[in-house]
Amino acid sequence: MLALLELYRLTLASGVVVAGTLALLGAQLSARDRAMQTVCVGQGATLGVVVALGLIHFFALPEWTETFGPFPVALAFSAVTYLLSTRLARRQSSSKNTVF
Repeated sequence: MLALLELYRLTLASGVVVAGTLALLGAQLSARDRAMQTVCVGQGATLGVVVALGLIHFFALPEWTETFGPFPVALAFSAVTYLLSTRLARRQSSSKNTVF
């Protein structure tokens, strides 16, 4: 059990930090009646991780890039998703489906 925790220590630590950040962003977006935008930002981050891991393996980059490479790509993808969804949300009226 401790060997698994040692193996995934960086993944768990970064997951805790990013999960807290995404939760705060999600609460702020829900308060602005942008509940679907919250889902879009999370999916953008997930897509960024998958694309980064695919590129790392495709180009046979060094092993340390598997640990640190996906994080900046996930941040970039989620930022682009946030900006695009904000632009789309300005054009259309908000839905009234958010319940606190």
